[in-house]
Amino acid sequence: MSKTEQIHNLIHRNVSEIIVASELEKKLNLGERLKVYLGVDPSGADIHLGHAVVLWKLRQFQELGHEVILLLGDFTAQIGDPTGKSKERVPLSHEVVLDNARNYKEQAAKILKFDGNNPARMLFNSAWLNKLTLKDLIQFASHLTVQQLIERDMFQERIKTGQPIGLHEFIYPLLVGYDCIELNVDVEVGGNDQLFNIKMGRTLMEKVKNKKKVVLVCDLLTGSDGSKMSKSAGNIISLNSGADDMFGKLMAIDDELIYEYARLCTDMDDKELLNVAKRLKSNENPRNIKLDLASRVVERYYAKMGELSKERWLNAFSKGSASVITVNHNKQTITLPEIVHILNNVIKLSNSELRRLVEGGAVEVDEKLVEVVGMLKVYNIENAGLKVRIGKKCLATIKYKDK
Repeated sequence: MSKTEQIHNLIHRNVSEIIVASELEKKLNLGERLKVYLGVDPSGADIHLGHAVVLWKLRQFQELGHEVILLLGDFTAQIGDPTGKSKERVPLSHEVVLDNARNYKEQAAKILKFDGNNPARMLFNSAWLNKLTLKDLIQFASHLTVQQLIERDMFQERIKTGQPIGLHEFIYPLLVGYDCIELNVDVEVGGNDQLFNIKMGRTLMEKVKNKKKVVLVCDLLTGSDGSKMSKSAGNIISLNSGADDMFGKLMAIDDELIYEYARLCTDMDDKELLNVAKRLKSNENPRNIKLDLASRVVERYYAKMGELSKERWLNAFSKGSASVITVNHNKQTITLPEIVHILNNVIKLSNSELRRLVEGGAVEVDEKLVEVVGMLKVYNIENAGLKVRIGKKCLATIKYKDK
């Protein structure tokens, strides 16, 4: 790929907004070396595919020779980012945050290069925020207004519903803004849910350093429950989950998300993405498209494991791998725990074992994979019966028995 194509891809692929796009494109074309950073709060132990969308954008800057920094917010994670929260976040201890961050570099190294030519750096914002005095904080706070902070949609919603807004939640964007001042960056990247925080940092940067930071925000990835993928929502597919587990979870996404995952989670070019779109509009079984997608994503993080994971997944659901039984149920609807209960004489599964099978993409009801968040979904038992597969242990048909 030529440098021109790399720059075009960096600016346009999976990007929802740039401030200021023309300035960034000019600097990239002139070959000016930029300092670019992404801030991530280790509020959980895993980096997931949602984070990866932005990390790959950082990798694009790195491949073009720019200075890249992955900043772990070990200080700010103790406060908690209020973005998208309808209530106050529970503060975390520094010990918990550091424990979460223990394997972040190893996970991020699946995308960023931390050695060789032009290595990325991983820093912690406690290095300077721990030294920030009350006088410093007040001085920086004078550059922002209450009106600027309270205009956030989530704060407006909390005011309407009578939910409290903690003063520390106002301080959060001030502190992440201070990060970019301390680093003296040229560009900040992030998910588009972080636009408010990043723009606050841009305002502070301009007032304190008289420097206009470029802002680049990426599209968000949808999680298994239909909301953005996030640790707090519990709907993530983590980078260190293992190839087979990642494959299974990708097979569990809704069919409507196939194109989004192809665009955001792979390096497919425009021609390949167009082919995915055409296949989705055809009469082809979406599962076949999803199999190819899951294999492609797994190979991105676990070299040459995509096809092997695909083979293992298909074997787990192959026709001859389970005993076929028929059982009766006295209601026309049923939940997954009820299914497990009535099949317990055959499969002998504990709740934790069931959850592991679900997370590994090894439970199928009515020819659709079951997700963790959908375990209490109510299934209707049709005249032909409900088809259930639980790993290699059981293939069953559950029928309604009218008393």
